[in-house]
Amino acid sequence: MFYQPKYNLPIHRNYTGNKTRIMVKYSQKVKEPGTIVADKVVVRQEGITRYFYNAIDVSSKFAFSYYFDKQTSKNMVAFYEIFKKSISI
Repeated sequence: MFYQPKYNLPIHRNYTGNKTRIMVKYSQKVKEPGTIVADKVVVRQEGITRYFYNAIDVSSKFAFSYYFDKQTSKNMVAFYEIFKKSISI
């Protein structure tokens, strides 16, 4: 017997709730330096995994990227310290 709640229950069959998506239309207007957006990208190539940490200072548009072989919290702290040193120059 086939049973899956989204197909078998009448509540889900005729649902007419809010179907609009919430989207960001305008980003924040940042004028003072110091707002940092950070991200991590995982690249697997030929059996080697590398973790690229990226950070961007939103107001000055300064971008910085660095890679590590392991994903640890110590590496993220080290990346942040390197980023702070490079942005203060």
